[in-house]
Amino acid sequence: MGKNIFADFFNGIHSVIKGSISFYKDPAAWKYALYPILLLVFFYAAALWLWITAVIFCFNWCKNFANSLPEYLAWSENIVTFLLIAVGVILAAFAIITTLSSLYEIAGGFFFDHLAAFWEKKYFNFQKRDESWKESAAFLWDSVIFGLGTIWYLLLLSIIGIFLPVIGPIILTIVMSYRFGISALSCTAFNHGMRIKELRNIPGTFWIFLGFGLAAYFLILLPVVGIFMLPGIIVGGVELLHNISDNRSI
Repeated sequence: MGKNIFADFFNGIHSVIKGSISFYKDPAAWKYALYPILLLVFFYAAALWLWITAVIFCFNWCKNFANSLPEYLAWSENIVTFLLIAVGVILAAFAIITTLSSLYEIAGGFFFDHLAAFWEKKYFNFQKRDESWKESAAFLWDSVIFGLGTIWYLLLLSIIGIFLPVIGPIILTIVMSYRFGISALSCTAFNHGMRIKELRNIPGTFWIFLGFGLAAYFLILLPVVGIFMLPGIIVGGVELLHNISDNRSI
């Protein structure tokens, strides 16, 4: 991109905002966000059923235990019942809020490649070519290795952050933002037969990818908000890669 790193950085941030607006302006694209939501509904329904079953089991156990207590302690049954219900509801709500965006991202991984392909075909007249099973396996391998690398950096930099309270979290945020940006952009890159290494090596793109990843990363970290923003982030990645250079064809 340009030589102005600040312009590139804010260009990346703007791509996330613009992509989110564009996505919600096109109802034909919404189905790609709906499918992962339906998967999550089934997942959370099953998880809640198991959780309720566990709470009922604990409730019955406590009730039987209370019946074996002396009469002057029988009143404790009501307190235990209240605490079980309260703790069960709080933990269930906390689990849903804290895992919703991450699980939506995982579920969406099965559909967001199709969202990127849909957007490219409709707005950039680009038809994704059929890929061989070897190419599909290579792209999958890239995603797995890159994802494992991100986890490794997360663990390593989190430990470093304990000893470097200010600098550590800043480095962690920069690294995770950049890697999240690359991960989101890879949906479009794969449609063009581009491996993650090639994507990262596009000349002069570090700051624009960092700006894109930083905006996307912070939005995903927000509870619940992430599920509404992630499809737009994918769309923003499509538009960013198609406009990244006037002299480059991806």
